Amino acid sequence: METQVVNAKRIDEAINTDLITAVDSDRNGLIKQSQFVVKKQRDSDLANVILKKMNAGLKAMEKTRKFFVKPLNDQVKAINAKFKEVTEPVEEAKQRLSGSLLAWRAEEQRKLREAQAKAEQQQREAEAKAKAEEERRKNISLAKGGTGENVKSVEVEEVAKPKDNLALRDTTTTRKNLIFAITDVTQIPRRYLFVDTTMIRKAMRAADKLESGMPNLDIPGVEWKIEEIPVY
Repeated sequence: METQVVNAKRIDEAINTDLITAVDSDRNGLIKQSQFVVKKQRDSDLANVILKKMNAGLKAMEKTRKFFVKPLNDQVKAINAKFKEVTEPVEEAKQRLSGSLLAWRAEEQRKLREAQAKAEQQQREAEAKAKAEEERRKNISLAKGGTGENVKSVEVEEVAKPKDNLALRDTTTTRKNLIFAITDVTQIPRRYLFVDTTMIRKAMRAADKLESGMPNLDIPGVEWKIEEIPVY
């Protein structure tokens, strides 16, 4: 694949040439001419002349920029598209397998939690049974005239804890990633919400226009205005 080498000096010369041709002056001179405040009609006329020259110069520079940049951008797009053809199937397969792995891990963790809860319940039941047996023996001792103090305590059998197979055998390396899920958008504070100005602008342009030029459209919280923009 050919690589286009852009000569920086050539770019600089092209920009300067186009700019000087377009505005019939050098850049610094044109900027210097603009350093005044419009206070009367004569100033307004002069400002329009200078602004037109500036606009022409900027257009010329933008045209030159695109001349040099477009081939490079086209080349980058072509390279990205080619690599996407190669990597996209791998990415899809990676996502599928990763999802399957995480689903299996989640199920194993659920089983472990369930087994732990069951073991804890069995332990509580064993302790309660031992305590009840001790109480029964004390009551028998008391019934026979004893004090119930010398009753032999009942040994509580320790319930085996379930094995964490993931921790023992799984080779998966994971990291903790904090995420969030929106449960009720109406409860979110305003500072976390953004106005979709693009959608408002599209609705404004699509709406019928009144004689005043205003859109025949009412959006609560939005005010329509008409501003003047100089045309050069």
